[in-house]
Amino acid sequence: MTIRKGQPWGTEGPVARDVPRARDDASLALLVHNRLGHGHLDHSNSGSDAFVARVASGDLLATVGGTASEPALHESPLTMTSQLLPMDLGYVRLDEGPERPFVAHVLAHARGWRGQCMVVMNGAWYGDWYLGPRAHPNDGLLDVTVGELAFRDRMMAKKRVKSGTHLPHPNLEVRRVASMVQTLERPTPVRIDGVLAGNARHIEVRLDSDAFVLAL
Repeated sequence: MTIRKGQPWGTEGPVARDVPRARDDASLALLVHNRLGHGHLDHSNSGSDAFVARVASGDLLATVGGTASEPALHESPLTMTSQLLPMDLGYVRLDEGPERPFVAHVLAHARGWRGQCMVVMNGAWYGDWYLGPRAHPNDGLLDVTVGELAFRDRMMAKKRVKSGTHLPHPNLEVRRVASMVQTLERPTPVRIDGVLAGNARHIEVRLDSDAFVLAL
């Protein structure tokens, strides 16, 4: 179940030490996508039979405050106690291509952030940029920002983005949605979980809630 205001998020419990582990956001998204049947998700996975995975680094891990750590010496050699956080999984389609999974973000922008841009956040962070100040990876919504900034505004935004105070802005439309279709003015480079995926003009995004559990 997605997080609810005022309610605790996640649980603690035993996790096998050999639980699948991804190295970063992009590999985690692919791991979950492949495990759950290429986009056809079984939402019973949000229960006790959920697919559990770890990730060694990335912006999703930063969003939830996780760090790499070794199990305590007194713990069982087969299991360890972990914080278990249910997670949403995003999907993006670029133009007429196939859907691709993501766990943290999708960014469409030209060099220097010139021209129309689109930022889709499932987590809060993109490196040290706080691009999704309202985003949460288990609220059932994507935080989407679309717009175009003049040169002076881009310079100001770069100063403010580390604290998330680049928003709101009159030239940036911010929406919180479970799915969305956006057609940009021109083909634009797109990065999915930090990996360049090519240029696209037509971008579709959607979210599958409670797709997997992240173990910290």
